[in-house]
Amino acid sequence: MSGNTQIAQRDQGAVTRAEPDEARRRVTLTPAVDIFEDSHAVIRAAHREALITAELATRASRRPNHGAEAKVLRRLAHALATSDAAMLDMLTLEAARLCRAASAGISVLESPPDKPASFRWVALAGHCAPLLNTYRPFDDSVCGVTLAMGKPELFKTPQRYFPSIEAVSPPVVEALLVPIPVGDGP
Repeated sequence: MSGNTQIAQRDQGAVTRAEPDEARRRVTLTPAVDIFEDSHAVIRAAHREALITAELATRASRRPNHGAEAKVLRRLAHALATSDAAMLDMLTLEAARLCRAASAGISVLESPPDKPASFRWVALAGHCAPLLNTYRPFDDSVCGVTLAMGKPELFKTPQRYFPSIEAVSPPVVEALLVPIPVGDGP
């Protein structure tokens, strides 16, 4: 950490890494959670315990299957020509298949003026499919943590740390999330 960086405790266990004032902007998402827009945003201590991203560096990776990936890209292009929803559905199905995952999904951040920011699952494949078009609050979701961190994150047993997904069944052992920036926003 540089001499200008300090750790600050905020809001019942939320932690932020504070950089010089000119390097950040404050965004208030809910009355209890302030986020500084940098790569080390406010993450509740309990949520931080779920992060095991560093373990990815120690795991063996699979050999790429360029043929299968090329076929999926062609299918995605065809699905995109049909509709955005068809493309998102195809993307989640193929992501689950290629990654050998029990489920895959895409959530979209929505911030209506009269409600708190939340994520809506717009495409789901696998055992989470029944949760299609349901919402999860920004400040109590793996998606919110991933978006705040601004990079792919791996979570262990996320249901232990995020009450908004306690009902997901069967329990999730690990969840790998990747933020996908859209335009000027997250």
